[in-house]
Amino acid sequence: MKPKKDAPIVPPALLYLTAALTGAGIMVIEILGAKMLAPYVGTSHFVWVAQITMTLLALAVGYFLGGKLADKKPHPRALYACIMAAAVYLAASVPFVQQVAYACLEIPSLPLGTLLASVFLYFIPLGLLAATSPFYVRLVTREVAHVGSKAGKLSGAATLGSVVGTVLAGYVVVPSLPNSITMTIAAGVLFLWGALYFVWFDRRAKTMTLSILAAALLGSAAFYTQRSEQHSSFNHFNQLYRAQSVFGELQVIENRYSHARILLDDLLFQNVYDPVTQKSLAQFTYMLQILSEAFTPKLERVLCLGMGMGIVPNELAKKGVQVDVVEINPAMVEPAERFFDCDTAAFNLQIEDARAVLNRTPTESYDSILLDVFAGDSSPVHLFSLEAFTLMRKALRPQGTLVINAFGSFNSGENFFLGSLDKTLKAAGFSSVRMHCDSNQGNVYVLAGFEPMRLHHFPDFSQVHHSCRADVQKAFNRTVAAPLNAGTVLSDDFNPLEFHDAKNRERSRRGYVASFRTF
Repeated sequence: MKPKKDAPIVPPALLYLTAALTGAGIMVIEILGAKMLAPYVGTSHFVWVAQITMTLLALAVGYFLGGKLADKKPHPRALYACIMAAAVYLAASVPFVQQVAYACLEIPSLPLGTLLASVFLYFIPLGLLAATSPFYVRLVTREVAHVGSKAGKLSGAATLGSVVGTVLAGYVVVPSLPNSITMTIAAGVLFLWGALYFVWFDRRAKTMTLSILAAALLGSAAFYTQRSEQHSSFNHFNQLYRAQSVFGELQVIENRYSHARILLDDLLFQNVYDPVTQKSLAQFTYMLQILSEAFTPKLERVLCLGMGMGIVPNELAKKGVQVDVVEINPAMVEPAERFFDCDTAAFNLQIEDARAVLNRTPTESYDSILLDVFAGDSSPVHLFSLEAFTLMRKALRPQGTLVINAFGSFNSGENFFLGSLDKTLKAAGFSSVRMHCDSNQGNVYVLAGFEPMRLHHFPDFSQVHHSCRADVQKAFNRTVAAPLNAGTVLSDDFNPLEFHDAKNRERSRRGYVASFRTF
């Protein structure tokens, strides 16, 4: 069980630290890999299944081949060479994430395309890191009687490293730095750790290692110079703001010709704004407010679940309405205030998950609740369940209304979400449910209440931006019956929205990505 005689003696502590580092690296790659692909392929159930499947396959192959290599060449040089090779491949893949994602989106099946993109970008570095695991046992163990103890300690060190990597990636680094920079830093740490072995313990490879290290530093400098130039320019837009958050990368871009501003979250449109007229250019912004005002007898207190740019809460507050706003992403506040004229002091803002707030909301607190937590190609399923809607019903006053901005299709075979939404709302106690839209697929505005809906206040469409006024009028005047033979009552325990609505979400995802490529 001893390493070859010409192999330098590596302190066991260094091997334990290396096991912890590779464990951390594996988790960082898995988490950041999914986040880097998210702007192009989304974060749906299928995307995560593809990412996890790829990771497990890479680990299985790495463990198998690493075991064979460790028996054939039980030398620390092979161990640290695997780590450095993984780092080089990982760093080299960072500039090509967008191109690989676009190429894989050409594949008809989004789950398959996601899997292939993950395999191309991350299979090799994950496999190489996994291949180091058998080396630790081979190099640390001196006697067969101690194999179990040594293997247990090494596995524990690797797992603790994975815990540290997960916490650092999820709670420290991701909210602070762009994902591409974080991934490159991770690659750099792995590369330098491998180089440390060759410089201090393998003098035969010292000169070559120092040369490779110098070349890597020069290449990194050139890459980031080019990357900085690429990410600060668009064909038709100027980037005004860019920041990383726990829930995605936020960007504010402005059209060079019309000066329309767009808020993007992982490249997905959140809203469009005209800074000259200080009005939204998006239909859904007006529909949420108009439906609430038109079908609620009197608006005194409103709960907005989801802030976004903050346009709707601001407009309601200007009319004397007491507005409570729940926003899960604290990073939304800065761009909303700086670029979209949002006055967060005009309403009561809570940075929290909407479900947590609903759990403690007193009965009959609001005249209207506006649910606008839809982001890109997915809706948080825990806010579209029987239990969630029951909490909303209890929070509403007897003549109160619930207005939902959803995204779905009325076409046969694609209407599971809208059919389920209707059934779930009625099961929660909303006896009256109506759906407004200007076409059979896209944004659908759901109005729910406890009695037949009656128009109390006719909308003033002159306040709508001229560019979307006709669309808003059409959506307000057009109601579509909910699909009766589709969907099911959704609950916290059984909510298969992501599975049954995958086709619609894939269509919207492809549309978003295609439009962004023209920017």
